[in-house]
Amino acid sequence: METEIIRQFLLLSQNSHMTYTAKLFGISQSNLSKNIAHLEEDLGFPLFDRLGRRLRLNANGEQFAECARKVLQTLDQGMAAMLAGKAEPGAPLLLAWEAFPSLLAPVLSAFAATSPETPLHLFRLTEPKTPGDGSAPEPDFRFLSRSTLEPPPDPGAGRVTELLREEPLVAVGIRRLGAQPKAPTDLRRWPFAVLSQDGDVFEHLTAHVGRMAGFMPQVIARTDDLNALLALTRLGTAAAILPDGCWGDLPPDGFCFPLPKSAPRWQLYLVRRQDAALSPAGTAFLNCLRQHFPGEESPQGEEQT
Repeated sequence: METEIIRQFLLLSQNSHMTYTAKLFGISQSNLSKNIAHLEEDLGFPLFDRLGRRLRLNANGEQFAECARKVLQTLDQGMAAMLAGKAEPGAPLLLAWEAFPSLLAPVLSAFAATSPETPLHLFRLTEPKTPGDGSAPEPDFRFLSRSTLEPPPDPGAGRVTELLREEPLVAVGIRRLGAQPKAPTDLRRWPFAVLSQDGDVFEHLTAHVGRMAGFMPQVIARTDDLNALLALTRLGTAAAILPDGCWGDLPPDGFCFPLPKSAPRWQLYLVRRQDAALSPAGTAFLNCLRQHFPGEESPQGEEQT
């Protein structure tokens, strides 16, 4: 039973989305499916209930997930303790994020396994978002939420912007009177909740989707907590516009409606120091990032010598 497969299972157990989890680990969906099947075969019981194309963690899966987290935590701590004796503690890397920090989980795990001597400090990026504004420590890496409605973020002097991820948008919610949306215009029957943890990105996206469909969305709630937003959708209080793969599991009467290809897309950007200015630990972290995020396009901005 390989630890990497267990890590894949744990992430899949959190979001119940096979394609999304496979992307994070840099493998194909079919390989992830085979890995989970082999894990279930080794254990002798299924970990998920299959509901059509959807997955839901069952009672066995919940019990195994709880044990697996403890085992991996102990294993990681043990490996870190052994390796720490062979290397001097380094300066911490500062990581600042706006939205969906769970996307970084496999990267952080891989970096901790290969560079245990370097502590990672994560903090929430707050407005204003320009570096050196005094609102937060100057991060080595910033992870910014944007959409294709906006230009790429300005990295500032001595920094580079890279597009790590681009996802289509979906509308998630609970069916009303047994009906679910079949076209964007049908979404007018639902009030909306908006994720505000990354500024006004999803406020603009929700309004834009409504304008495309010929209506003004009724926003009844704003929250900077993704779990709170998902709770509102699962309770049937509101629908929400989210990146595909970031919405987790839904009740049996839930819906996930893919928006048309003409709709804007969500983007995750990295703003970092130029390669020449990265520390050895920063270079190692960047390599871990690129293993999990192959990149959508070339970096924005030129390297300066």
